[in-house]
Amino acid sequence: MPRIARQRRVPRAALFVVLAVLAAGCDEGTSPAAVAIKWQDLMPTDYRPNAILEQIDVAKWADNDAQAVALMDQLRTEWQNAPLVERFNGQMVTLSGYVVPLETDGTALREFLLVPYYGACIHVPPPPHNQTVFVRAKDGLSVRRLFDTVAVTGRFQTERRTGELADAGYVLDATDIELVE
Repeated sequence: MPRIARQRRVPRAALFVVLAVLAAGCDEGTSPAAVAIKWQDLMPTDYRPNAILEQIDVAKWADNDAQAVALMDQLRTEWQNAPLVERFNGQMVTLSGYVVPLETDGTALREFLLVPYYGACIHVPPPPHNQTVFVRAKDGLSVRRLFDTVAVTGRFQTERRTGELADAGYVLDATDIELVE
């Protein structure tokens, strides 16, 4: 008569541990990996925000020249109507840029603008709407880090926001903010 091999039984407790570990990894609350985006990803490929400036030699005008003032008004209007890209709407993204402070409690910055270059919004004109992101940071950003470059990760929305300092074409609800070295 052939010998039948005995199957080893796995203790139930071990099965429960394995299932618990697997279930923890599948938790609906975990956030998906963020997509790293760049500033040029936020502009349509055919959009040229400085096309107005390419038509003239701005260096020949004085700041208070009537033509210069009219040109700045035209440029502001163009930038306020900058087309937005909806490709990342609702996604988790990471975007690096510079902080322009908006709301602070003295120790942590809860709302700020993220912009592609240092000094934007402090000097006029601010960047086009599609190059300005309004960031809400529930946990805040240390006010000691105001002039550093940061990488912000969070849920990205295509949504125009109007503010005193500048307008933004996008909103980012931050889940993580890291200093970029």
